[in-house]
Amino acid sequence: MWEIRANSVNLSYFMYEDGSRGAKAIRPFLDGYLGFYTTDGYVVYKVFDSKDEAYGDAERQQKKGRRSACLVHIRRVFVDAIIENEPESMWFVDEFGRMFAIEHYCATRGLTGDARLAERLKPGNTADIMRRIEERLETYRKSDFAGCGQMLKKALKYAIGEWPAMKRVLECGDVELSNNLSEQMMRRIKMNLKNACNIGSEISAKHNAFMFSVIENCKMIKRNVEDYLKALFRRLRIAKEGEDLTCCLPCHMSFQLKITKNIINRTCCNFCLPYILLVLKYGQKYNDSYIFRFC
Repeated sequence: MWEIRANSVNLSYFMYEDGSRGAKAIRPFLDGYLGFYTTDGYVVYKVFDSKDEAYGDAERQQKKGRRSACLVHIRRVFVDAIIENEPESMWFVDEFGRMFAIEHYCATRGLTGDARLAERLKPGNTADIMRRIEERLETYRKSDFAGCGQMLKKALKYAIGEWPAMKRVLECGDVELSNNLSEQMMRRIKMNLKNACNIGSEISAKHNAFMFSVIENCKMIKRNVEDYLKALFRRLRIAKEGEDLTCCLPCHMSFQLKITKNIINRTCCNFCLPYILLVLKYGQKYNDSYIFRFC
């Protein structure tokens, strides 16, 4: 199961591609995509990393999506290494904690976009912290990780590999430090799988992906799922062939359509395809910041 969250337009999308863990499942979203997207270090995402930055070709970089790494995943391997080398591992963990503290400060004051980026770039804040971390990582790399145990060495190598992507947070204030927002949405699916003893079939997996897409989109805009489905079915009854149904997305219907108390006697399955096509169409239309999670 894959999950994509586009914060600026309040959209999330779960998809199941016959159990595929390969790049083909995510290509429709990343081929030709121009915005930033936050992921963990899964190798499939790195296929889409820009190779032009190594040559300093800024113009070509702007024509490609720019991947940002997840600081939580980087931090996690250092936490695991504490039992092996506490002083060194905790140095990194504490520095990561300072970065998250700055994000918390921005969140509590409602800072987003340019304002959050300006806060990150202030002396002593995120930019300076990341510079210290990068210098320490480079020192370890040049020494060929001398004196490091296996767990600390693994953490250092993972951080070094992800650090160029991690620095994307210094380019755009809308880029998140982690993909935790997507992780939290995926957690509800995992809990359901545990309770249901897995999904059971390929068709059911696709139906579950659609169902959770609807539920999580409604949660993002704080709207009742039942009310949204009633409004959606009512709107689709009068839809004409070829009509642009972008307005049927939850983030738009909450403002444009009046909620009715009439119960429409139709099933969700009849409308799975139109809804998914809407999400695909609208999600790729904007230069947005995506957050990815693969389950």
